[in-house]
Amino acid sequence: MLKDHILRVGHCLRQANQVVDALANVGCAQGREGIYSSMTALPPAARGAMCLDRIGVPSIRRIV
Repeated sequence: MLKDHILRVGHCLRQANQVVDALANVGCAQGREGIYSSMTALPPAARGAMCLDRIGVPSIRRIV
């Protein structure tokens, strides 16, 4: 059964997926899971990252 499937695993840096990073931060801060059914329901940080991602703006993260 498994021999008929190809599995590809990849790594995505935090900078490459700021939407997921923002949602993970909100989830950790709230201590619970959440389901967002629309873009307007997203937390502000995730909504902003989503808008920038949709129009193709590269994400830049300051490392201190």
